[in-house]
Amino acid sequence: MTAWRTSVLGAILAASIATMTAAQATSFVPLPAPGTPQQVAEAVAQSTSIRSIPANLTPSLAQAGLATFPHTALGKNCDFTCSWGKENAKPLVILFGDSHAYMWAPAVARAVLAAHGRLILYSSVGCVVAKLHLYGLWNNPNVYNTGCDKWRTKTIKEIQAKKPTLVLLAERTSNILSGPNTMVTDGAFRTGLATSMTEIKRSGAKVLMLGDNPPFVNFL
Repeated sequence: MTAWRTSVLGAILAASIATMTAAQATSFVPLPAPGTPQQVAEAVAQSTSIRSIPANLTPSLAQAGLATFPHTALGKNCDFTCSWGKENAKPLVILFGDSHAYMWAPAVARAVLAAHGRLILYSSVGCVVAKLHLYGLWNNPNVYNTGCDKWRTKTIKEIQAKKPTLVLLAERTSNILSGPNTMVTDGAFRTGLATSMTEIKRSGAKVLMLGDNPPFVNFL
């Protein structure tokens, strides 16, 4: 299990070198094969010195807006809950969280499919994995978000029933409100996350938390 998990994480890291890690829309030139973790690290380090757009940018800057996940073959029919791979394929991997989990879907799906496994994505905009009673909706910031409570409880029960090999968690870790003008504390966030992780582990799966992307990092 440890070796397989390491290979998946390596594939995720390598896949992230591409702007769009999933299969490209048919009108785009195919991307080169993902690089190694070392090549990814070198590319990231070199990126700070780039001052102009390469002439051979793929897709072109004009087409970049069409290269988002929903516009690719891999993400074409993916809303916020979807799956890849054959129904009974093993290993079964679950990606669970808010839109930050959805962000990881292109790379994770590619890695899991390469291992001939199955990936199920459970994501909901604004609903963190941590067991917290959130305040605010995207379209109404002045109410308690009871929908997230119900979605989280239902999803964790489904995960427990499916008994996956690995569960990957991803969520935003900042700007989380517990009440009017009241931010969730560091301690409350960690406690809520630990509670959810304990419940998910009852499925028998290994549980791995993916760090938040830098602009959102606050608690972890």
